[in-house]
Amino acid sequence: MIPQLMKAMSKYLREHYPEYPVYNNYPEEMELPCFIVRTTGGNLRRRIRQAQVLRGLSIERFTIEFYSLDVNELLRVEYELRVLLDTIEVDNGDLYRCYNKNTMMAITEQHFSLTFNIRTTPYVNDKPLTKMNDLDFNEYVN
Repeated sequence: MIPQLMKAMSKYLREHYPEYPVYNNYPEEMELPCFIVRTTGGNLRRRIRQAQVLRGLSIERFTIEFYSLDVNELLRVEYELRVLLDTIEVDNGDLYRCYNKNTMMAITEQHFSLTFNIRTTPYVNDKPLTKMNDLDFNEYVN
């Protein structure tokens, strides 16, 4: 799942910013300006909800870094990504929402980091609860 998400993020960046190269790890020589997409780990949270099976939720944290020598370009791309990067679509058409977005800008190091989470496993619904279709109040009133 993680390689599919990394590929989808790289595709998203190439579509919206075709003039910048996108790397999936730190290259030995970077062509500036450029993006670096990486995963920074994840966790598994246990959830209990009514009408849902006890499941662990797999949440992965991703970071998109943008390097540039132009401060105005850093500010512009940071703002655009923070506002516009909402969902990622993988090759089979599934959409994953990016949430808990945080940005950190290091102007002295000529880059910013956008960190966000993606839930990689959805809840699995148990058998749905029966629904009350018809209710007669007079039946139980004394």
